[in-house]
Amino acid sequence: GTQPAFRCTEIRKRGPCALEPSAYPRPCGINAAMLRAEDAYRAALRQETLAKVTAEFVARADPRIGKILVKEIAGRPVFVEDDRFHVRFPAAYSVSRPSA
Repeated sequence: GTQPAFRCTEIRKRGPCALEPSAYPRPCGINAAMLRAEDAYRAALRQETLAKVTAEFVARADPRIGKILVKEIAGRPVFVEDDRFHVRFPAAYSVSRPSA
C-alpha cells in the first residue's frame, strides 16, 4: 500500500523520559531508519517482474509442479488485476478468488 509499514508512535515523547515537544526537532531515529529500510525494499521490489519471479520458480521447482500447473490452468480465464496474476478456479478449490 501507500502507507509506511512502520508507523512511529513517538514513544520518546510519551515515555518516562519525555521532554517538552521543542526538545525533539528531528524525526525519531528509529522511524528514520525504518523508513530508509522500507525505501530500499520497495526499490528492490520495483526491479522485480512477474516474468522474472515465474522464471526463477520454474528453474527451481520440482518439474512435476509445472506439469500440474499447466494442467490446472489450461483453459481457465486468466487476468491481471492490481499488478497481480489471477486464474479463475471452480468454487470447489480452496483458493481465494477475486469477486466477479
